[in-house]
Amino acid sequence: LIQSNGKGVLESCQINGCGQAGIVISNWANPILKNCDIFDGKGLGILIENQAEGTLEGCNIYGNIDVGIKITDNANPIIQGCQIFNGKSGGLSLSSEARGLIENCDIFANSFSGLSISERANPVIRNCQVRDNLSSGVIVSKSGKGLLDVLTIQNNQGANLIIRDLGNPIIRRSL
Repeated sequence: LIQSNGKGVLESCQINGCGQAGIVISNWANPILKNCDIFDGKGLGILIENQAEGTLEGCNIYGNIDVGIKITDNANPIIQGCQIFNGKSGGLSLSSEARGLIENCDIFANSFSGLSISERANPVIRNCQVRDNLSSGVIVSKSGKGLLDVLTIQNNQGANLIIRDLGNPIIRRSL
């Protein structure tokens, strides 16, 4: 748990088998995680909430029972070069006015949707792949927004892209 303006750097760590979330970043915390593996948890892989920020670079998040990464409650992280895969639920979920910059990530082979944006979340998703998920690729709903720029969405078992319930993203140069 990293909270209350907590910082620090976690590098090349392996966090696995946690009962709740593997990592919780909360309440204005702003840590850096580099080349970490967060896997096989009984809950979320990573929860970023309550105006937290933080940077994830080159991390692998996989095999968790709940969503790989959940960003909520005005959180605004930077996630670059990460793989989010083989989750028993969804890959990446943004809700409750979350923001964030997600770049050069590969979201694949999750049991539910690869990417979900809802409840006025408004991230920038750039140069990412959302592929081979066992449900939909990308869902934007419940007044979710976001810029989806150069996003490759392919080979998902459900629809590659669903926009519903007042979802209103901007989609550029995406397949």
